[in-house]
Amino acid sequence: MSAATSIQVGVVIAREDVDSKWEDYVWRPVGVLHGEPQVGDWQELRSGPGWVHYYAGTYTIDLFRKETEEYKFNLEGREPVIYVVLSEPDGLDDDDDETPCPFAVLLVTASPYEAADYLDSGDQIIEPVPMPPSVFALISEFVDGFEVMSRVGPA
Repeated sequence: MSAATSIQVGVVIAREDVDSKWEDYVWRPVGVLHGEPQVGDWQELRSGPGWVHYYAGTYTIDLFRKETEEYKFNLEGREPVIYVVLSEPDGLDDDDDETPCPFAVLLVTASPYEAADYLDSGDQIIEPVPMPPSVFALISEFVDGFEVMSRVGPA
């Protein structure tokens, strides 16, 4: 079994109206789709009163052997999640109406510890989103493979 693997996911970002005197709306990650959907980046997926969901693009969840305990902690939680970290892209013009979202996807991870590393700066948006069952199965298989290897010992 390889010491690392990757899973492709599509990230869904919401723009939601808020009742605030400081801002009209907020942006936040709301989901991931397993694989590479046939949808263009920043295409509107669905909308309702006060909200719009956009497909932000396809990103990679990288899994590493040395982080299997972190993934296991997540998988065994009440609701396993994928963490999406958003950051303001360099050179963004706040008045640019052509920009669909004032944030870029910086990281998509299954590790709660890796996501927590971004909490210190306060410059990013870090949100847990539901882990799709097919992604859960792939991460579980990855974690289980290394648990079996550690019980057997080195070859």
